[in-house]
Amino acid sequence: GIKMKLYHRFGVAHYWIVDPVRRRLEVRERGARGYRLVATYVEDAEATTALFPGLTIELSEIWP
Repeated sequence: GIKMKLYHRFGVAHYWIVDPVRRRLEVRERGARGYRLVATYVEDAEATTALFPGLTIELSEIWP
């Protein structure tokens, strides 16, 4: 809510939401009216993003 709106207002291009309880990662990109969801990763997925080419995040390694 509030943090996402502030980030958008100040031009933050990417916003990631990590939920360790639900074991979920949402990747969002800034658009004209707010952030749009570009990817959702759950459980033990391998997360990648065009923002960091070559980076792969093994979610199984970060969840408790």
